Amino acid sequence: VYKRQDQFVFFGLHYQPEASTLVWAPYYVDQPSLLERVAKSLPVGYWLYVKEHPFAVGRRPLSEYRRLQKIPQVKIISPYADSHALIPKSACVVTINGTVGWEAMLYERPVITFGRGFGAASGLVQMVREIDELPRLLNEAVYSWQPDRELLLKVIAAAIEGSHQGDIGYRDGVPE
Repeated sequence: VYKRQDQFVFFGLHYQPEASTLVWAPYYVDQPSLLERVAKSLPVGYWLYVKEHPFAVGRRPLSEYRRLQKIPQVKIISPYADSHALIPKSACVVTINGTVGWEAMLYERPVITFGRGFGAASGLVQMVREIDELPRLLNEAVYSWQPDRELLLKVIAAAIEGSHQGDIGYRDGVPE
C-alpha cells in the first residue's frame, strides 16, 4: 500500500518469458535476486515499490512473491496501482528493460536500467554495467540527478521519426 510519506524507488516486474529479459538482459532473468540487490543498494530511508506486470497477473509462481516479501525494504504493491500516479512521485525508476523506464523518462524522473534496450542508448538513463556500482547510481539518481529537457525532446522526436503506424499484435489487451 502506497503511503504518501514513503520515499520510494519504483520497479515494475517484467513479464516472462520475453525478449526484454531473455535477449536484452539475460543476466537478470531472476528478478527476485535482482530486487534483493536493488533493495540492499537503496539510500537509507527509501523503499522499493514492486508492481506486477499487468499481463503476468496470475502467471508468476507464488514462490516468487514469497521471496519478494522476505526482502527488507520491499513493498509489493497492487498490480492494478496506476503507474502514472506512482512514477512522478518516485525518487527513481529502476527497470531491467521495461516500458516504465520510457514512461519515467517522459515524466523526467531518473531511470536506472540493466538491459540494452531502447532507453540505454538515449543518454537519459543510467545503465548498470557492474552490479557493484548500483549503490552509487541509486544515490546519484535520488540526490543529484537533474532532468535534461532538451535531450528528452530530441529522444522523443527521434522516436516519433522512427515510428510507423501499425498493429502491435494485441487483442483485448493480451499479446497474441
